[in-house]
Amino acid sequence: MAKKAEATIRISVDGQHYTFRPGDVTALDAQALRRATGMSMRGLWDAAQNDPDIDVIASLVWLARRAKEPSLSYETVAKAIGYDSDIAAEADAEAATPAADEEDAAFPEA
Repeated sequence: MAKKAEATIRISVDGQHYTFRPGDVTALDAQALRRATGMSMRGLWDAAQNDPDIDVIASLVWLARRAKEPSLSYETVAKAIGYDSDIAAEADAEAATPAADEEDAAFPEA
């Protein structure tokens, strides 16, 4: 069986490039996201696609960087991103809500 393409969001902030991959997020990352922002992973994914304000961009950058910098705080990333930042973000064409595919989801949505 062919492996499905992984959803990603490519983000550029002031010339720095990041790639957010939901598949790289651990339960500890999701817990840290909820503590830092009040958003769940599904909420973040939805906001990234429908209302990508700077707090959402900061969350995506933070999670993308945490894979290599586990002690990086959300506050450090959020302080560096403002409305005057040069920001570009693009979801891949195959992006879908993580675990929303009924074939792969352990618990189908009700």
